[in-house]
Amino acid sequence: MFGLTLEKLFLVAVIAGVVLGPARLPDYARHLARSVRSLRQFVDTTRAAAEQDLGMPLRR
Repeated sequence: MFGLTLEKLFLVAVIAGVVLGPARLPDYARHLARSVRSLRQFVDTTRAAAEQDLGMPLRR
């Protein structure tokens, strides 16, 4: 997905740790997790509403 490999994700995490610092990094990680959960919930509810309006399941 998006060309991200484990090595690239690790590098991003290391850079984020250096830039943000170890004190603020957990807060930013929690905020990111909440945002991703909220976005996923929005997509799921929107997909369910579209499926109900169309009367047929959407392809995932």
